[in-house]
Amino acid sequence: MFEQKIQENEIKDCQILADFIILLSYLEKSPAKLTTTGNLTLKVIDEIAGFIPIPPSYVEHNYSIKNQQEWGYLDLLVTLAEVARFTTKRKGKKHVSKRGREYLTAFKAEQFEDLFLAY
Repeated sequence: MFEQKIQENEIKDCQILADFIILLSYLEKSPAKLTTTGNLTLKVIDEIAGFIPIPPSYVEHNYSIKNQQEWGYLDLLVTLAEVARFTTKRKGKKHVSKRGREYLTAFKAEQFEDLFLAY
């Protein structure tokens, strides 16, 4: 069977990959505190919103985000990280796992393939 490799220049504008790496890098620097239900706290969500833009429609309608699920895109990124086992939950915080740290040092093409397979 023919298998084609993804080239770096083909994924340079992939926003979801860039945002996913931003999220993992943020969690690697400072593990995020979780609520009792296992979601990111509002403080963490506000900090992440400084790196990953909130949808313009939320801003236009003055919609405030009260929990992780209300920002669907962030919830998707967090869920993908959990499914791919790039993050772990320990002692009420979300940490980047060893596998997640390896992911952050991989080539962009490998990162894209791993993200796609997790999705």
